[in-house]
Amino acid sequence: MAGWKFHEGDSTSWSRPDYNYQNWEPLRLNKRLILNKHQGIYWLKTNVLLPSNFQGSLVFHYYLFNAACEIYWDGKYIDGNGKVGTNVQSEKTGKYANMFSVPITLLAPGVHEISIKVSNYHYPNRSLFGRPNIGTTLVMQQKNNQWVLEHTLMTTVLGLTIFFCILLFFGLAKNKSLLYFMGFCIVQMLELLLSFYGVYQNIDIGLYNALLDVLQLIKMLDGFFLVGYLVLEFRVKPITYWLLGAMLVSVLTYWWAFYHFPALWLLAAVIVAIAIIYKKHLAFVTLVGLVGWAFLAYWNPAWGYFWGLVILMMSMIIVSILQMYKRVKQQHQIELRTSRLENQLLKKNIQPHFLMNSLISLQQIIHEDPFKAEDMINELASEFHIFSRVAEKKLIAMKDELKLCQAHLRIMEYRKGASFVLEIINITGEERIPPAIFHTLVENGITHGYGRKNKGRFVLEKVATNKQIVYRLYNDGESSQNVDSEEKELIGSGTGMKYIKARLNESYGKKWKMDFGRVDKGWETVITLPI
Repeated sequence: MAGWKFHEGDSTSWSRPDYNYQNWEPLRLNKRLILNKHQGIYWLKTNVLLPSNFQGSLVFHYYLFNAACEIYWDGKYIDGNGKVGTNVQSEKTGKYANMFSVPITLLAPGVHEISIKVSNYHYPNRSLFGRPNIGTTLVMQQKNNQWVLEHTLMTTVLGLTIFFCILLFFGLAKNKSLLYFMGFCIVQMLELLLSFYGVYQNIDIGLYNALLDVLQLIKMLDGFFLVGYLVLEFRVKPITYWLLGAMLVSVLTYWWAFYHFPALWLLAAVIVAIAIIYKKHLAFVTLVGLVGWAFLAYWNPAWGYFWGLVILMMSMIIVSILQMYKRVKQQHQIELRTSRLENQLLKKNIQPHFLMNSLISLQQIIHEDPFKAEDMINELASEFHIFSRVAEKKLIAMKDELKLCQAHLRIMEYRKGASFVLEIINITGEERIPPAIFHTLVENGITHGYGRKNKGRFVLEKVATNKQIVYRLYNDGESSQNVDSEEKELIGSGTGMKYIKARLNESYGKKWKMDFGRVDKGWETVITLPI
């Protein structure tokens, strides 16, 4: 390609081998594009040297000279594609690609000249991809086989990556970043499939350009998908602004017919650099993939972009797997911690002094009021039965939680000789919550707030909005009027509070809030949960 010359216009003398064309403009290339775009007719010329010992045949292969062309060997017409015209009406578009053998009679040793006359009235704004290649039949067949192999390999890699992401998303964790990763791979695969389809189906140039227009619109999304993956995987905020920026860059590069890879790469590199600055886990691995992608894309114009893309995808796959492993490990640790705290709480409720105190109270009540003693035994059995049934579940119905609370209040009434009531507001009983969190708060409230009081009132209220549910548990127990931060921290570090926090983490991750403290004539705990 380095020896090809380009010239706008047309003349009958330009096809002659004795015509001096050395003052023509060199054919300028930018990676895979020919930059010498021209509406109308233009010519390409170069020389071919056949050595004295040359034997065999020559094959000439070219593709996508928008929109028609004629090929001359030493001034003799030997092939054409479509019909070269002087306007849109007279020009007839040809096929996407063509390959033919140069006649043996024209293959004498020495210097020969190839001239290509091209008309381009149908697609004046389309960048030219036509790359004429000439070689022996064996060499051209080897190049063709290599091209097929590379297309097949790259398409297979992209397809397997998409399938792998689907398995990860639906099988292990519904991580939104994987959806963006899949979208990026799909856009790249469509580009390869269109090129493959254009060559092997040898479709009309008009159909190819129509499909290419559709692909260019779709390809605007590859920057959006790549940026979306990076900002979601590394949690680089504000996510919405980054996505809008990616779409803006893609639209502008499409509008200006600009090779958008540098802008896309720079935007991705900035995001990864920010992730590295904020010490995001494995961000450096993605940076290695981006650098490899850029290096190969500029080192090898034909296939470096896609081989570099393989390096980038491998780095993204490694990051996704390790990030997922980290999240699964953290979730497993939360579940183990929840299980341990669950057992601790269960032991706390059936520990010897609880049973002993309950049995002592029961012994006294048996002599005073056998019927009351029987009720207390029933309440103890009810509490233990409900607790054992729901303790292993992640979420339970609120009605079961309320039964657990009521059973505990009745037991404490018998033990303390007191009277406790539980009022509920705006609660249907069908709400789903982690087991025993309000039971634990009620137990803590009685333990710390009713040492001297023989009457107690608990109020559990639910307030729901479009985005969250707020539960407020109030009790009128006695507590310190002023609770400082150290005392509040001490209260929050007890076994019961640890259990509640572990249960909320297990079910809602970090999307919950809990606050507690002194209010007018009592104590209030507020738990905010997502819808």
